[in-house]
Amino acid sequence: PAYFQFTPRPNSSKLIHHWAQMGSAKVVQPFRSEAPGAAPAASTFDVRTVRCPLALFYGTRDEIVDARRLHRECWGARSAGVRLVAVEEVDGYEHMDCLWAVDAPSRVWRRVARVVQRCAATAASPVQARPLTPELVK
Repeated sequence: PAYFQFTPRPNSSKLIHHWAQMGSAKVVQPFRSEAPGAAPAASTFDVRTVRCPLALFYGTRDEIVDARRLHRECWGARSAGVRLVAVEEVDGYEHMDCLWAVDAPSRVWRRVARVVQRCAATAASPVQARPLTPELVK
């Protein structure tokens, strides 16, 4: 379903390096500078620092980030204040397909719009996300 094989805009070499780091580690993580004397980065991004409602939309064929692992981390961090409001696994999608696949408007964007509207309407009471079910643990 991909519309573009590669990102349609120019990218910095640092961004591409960051993508490669996350692809190797299979986790969302901060950029790790390899410059001499650079402070070490955390091995993964700490989702407990996210203070806004968080919705995950990811493809089943994402080879850059292990989104199911991120889902588990977010679900486990709810007690630390992470407000996981929606999780959508999109069959057949790769890493950036949720943004620019030909059918993303019908398969993803409408769902994203509904989540944003729901969160805006219920800002005082967060929407319940579904738990990580056995079929998502595969």
